[in-house]
Amino acid sequence: MSKISIEQFSNRFHLDLETTDKFDYDYLLNDIDEFDSMGKITIGLLIEELFGFEIEYEELNEEHTIKSLYNLCINKL
Repeated sequence: MSKISIEQFSNRFHLDLETTDKFDYDYLLNDIDEFDSMGKITIGLLIEELFGFEIEYEELNEEHTIKSLYNLCINKL
């Protein structure tokens, strides 16, 4: 199991996207303005840094919340 907690992942998600608001784990990713095509690239790089694997762009599009994205990453380990 990853040593990265959902809290750490969420904090880095917000920091790396430079969001002005803090969203809970179940907030819809599509409702985050910064999670656009460039934001997805940023989060893809974040996932590679934190979890050590490259995520496909399509996988990012399939996830709906920060929590589901985190769980996807944990399950891929």
